This record gives sequence, C-alpha cells and structure tokens, in this order.
Amino acid sequence: TTDEQFDTDTLTDTETYGSDAVRISTIIREAFAAYAEGTTQVPRFKIWNGTAWGTEGSCVTTGNVIRFVEAAPAPTRDEYAVATINASADADVQIYNGTTDTFGNIAEIDDTISDILSHGIDIAYESDSGDLMAVSCDGTEAVYRVWNGTSWSATSSISLVITGNCEWIRLASDPSTDEIVMVVRNDITGG
Repeated sequence: TTDEQFDTDTLTDTETYGSDAVRISTIIREAFAAYAEGTTQVPRFKIWNGTAWGTEGSCVTTGNVIRFVEAAPAPTRDEYAVATINASADADVQIYNGTTDTFGNIAEIDDTISDILSHGIDIAYESDSGDLMAVSCDGTEAVYRVWNGTSWSATSSISLVITGNCEWIRLASDPSTDEIVMVVRNDITGG
C-alpha cells in the first residue's frame, strides 16, 4: 500500500504519515460496556473515560434473567443502545442518553426468540443518519425496529429463505453510508 492510495480517498479518523503508512488520528474518549450479573433482570454498565472505569450503573429491567447482552454507540448523538435477550425469550433494546445520563425508550423487538442462549438479536447504527436498526430472530423469519433518536418504528418482518429457525444474527454498518448488512445462521437441524 502506498500513501497515494490513501490520498485519493476520504480518510475518516486516519492520516498518512512517513513512507507508505497510515495511522489512526483520533483519540478514544469513551468506551461503554454493558453486561449481566448472575440472576439479575437489570443489565449493568460502566463507562471508560479514557483513564478509568466509572461506577457501575443500571439499565431498565428486562423482566427476567438476562441471557445475552450487546451494546452499540451512536455515531451522531451522545447515546448508546443496549440489546438483551432474557429467559422469557424477549428481545429488547433500550437507549442510554449520555446527555441526561439516563436509560429509557425500551422497545420489545420480539417475544419469541428461537434460542435464548444464541446471538438471536443484534443492533447497528446507520453511519450518516444515526438511526439504530435492531433485528432479532423470529422462527424462520427476522423482525426489526428502527430508533430515529426520538421514537421507535413499528415492528416489520424480513423474509429469510431458510429451512430451520433463525438462531444467530449479526449486523455490520457501512462506515460511510446508511447501509447495514445482515448475516443469519439457522439452527443445525434446519440444514
């Protein structure tokens, strides 16, 4: 790779330096970690300020023991999203407002997750608009909702063309557009 290759494209948080090299040019200011503890029904979180971890905080209750937790940072707002699956097969997402230091706007994405111990929900923010997409497995289909920073959309379906139940789902955001790609895996017995 040469410096000229990097000079002909848009560099986001990177810069060329020296001879044929590129490096990250920003400083990580904050990290957000969400997790479950034992049999609690309330996800916990901590924020890294660049020097040390803050005190443990609590999200909103999920209504049952938590089996899976995922977090994602918003690219355009001071907010984080926390997705959970609980022992009742509920897939929920809640929003942390960094300005007010509060959780709220919890939305149920699905209440019939195929496997409560699998990665049956994922969340990703669109890079330009900052809208959050939350997708979960629902039998041989997937369902999703979108958070626009103010409110949640209605639940919509995605036809998956698989023979077994959706068990695992992963989203990835394009860093320069609002496109999000989704990868799904069905259960092993489904083929």
